Formats: sequence, C-alpha cells, structure tokens
Amino acid sequence: MALVPALIPLVLIVVCFVKESKVTGLYKAFGVYGRLYGYLTTTFLLGGVCLLAGGIASTFVDLGEIQGAGGMALLLLEAAVCFAIGILMYMRARLKCPAFLRGKLLISMLITGFGVGAKICLFFLGFVWKLVEPTGVTLANGQSGYIYCGEVYSSNGMHLGTVNGNNTFTPNSNYVNNNY
Repeated sequence: MALVPALIPLVLIVVCFVKESKVTGLYKAFGVYGRLYGYLTTTFLLGGVCLLAGGIASTFVDLGEIQGAGGMALLLLEAAVCFAIGILMYMRARLKCPAFLRGKLLISMLITGFGVGAKICLFFLGFVWKLVEPTGVTLANGQSGYIYCGEVYSSNGMHLGTVNGNNTFTPNSNYVNNNY
C-alpha cells in the first residue's frame, strides 16, 4: 500500500514524457513558448515552492547555521524571487497565448517542463556520460586499466604508457609489462 504514493510521481513523469512533444508543438506553433521556456518556467515555479516548503520545514528541525533568523529570511527571499520569476515567465507566455489555449496554459507548461526534464535525464546526460568515459581494458598482469586519449592508466590513475596498437603500448619507466 505504501508503494502507491511512490508510483504517482513516476506515472506523472512518464505521462509528461510521452505528451511533451505534442503539447509543446501546439504552443510553439502559436508562438507562445518553446521547450526551454517551458522547462525554465516550471523550474522557477517549483523551485520557489520547494524553497518555501524547505523554509517552513526548517522551523521544525535543527538545521544548524540556517536556522537563525538571517538564514530563514534568506531562504524565504530566495523562494520569493524564484517563484516571482516563474510567475512573470508564465504571465509573459499568457499574454502571447491565444484565448482558446489560455485555460490549459499552466498545465501545458508543467507537462513541457517535466517532459523535457525527463528527456534530458534519460537521453542527453546518459549520452554525455558515456561519451567521456575512458575505455576499460584488462592489462596483461590481470589488473584493470583505462585508455584515455591514447594513454594507458591503471585503475588507480597511475600513467602506465602510450598506446601503440595491436593491443600493446609503450610503457613509461614505472611499468614493465606492455600488453593489455
């Protein structure tokens, strides 16, 4: 039974992931907003709400330095600024929005924001992380190592030598076996 509340955000994210392109395409065609604008509006609106909730919650628990009046005031100021930026961005989009789309504008911007965020997490960031990852190899002595930019390194980061090709490398003076 406790699993159901945990699944609700996941289901909402999946729905937004699927509907984002169609929803954003409609508003983009009418010049209301695009993906980045919808994503940033959602981020500022929800960021302000989360900062406000964090400020309220911090009054009930000991958070050390931030619990003082100055820290609380700063947290509430940050929440107000984030939320105000989000509201201003929404109002700007609403001014550009045709009358027949205004009723669904906020929900559509949230769908765009969550959908774009999910797509960034699933595609863009995973692709970039894979791209910069060094190639893993097993060295002749059985230890694992990495090839990065034509150089061979041990798993603890020690430079072992330079790759030659044919699964060999020219070792530096600290390494004896030159096969991988």
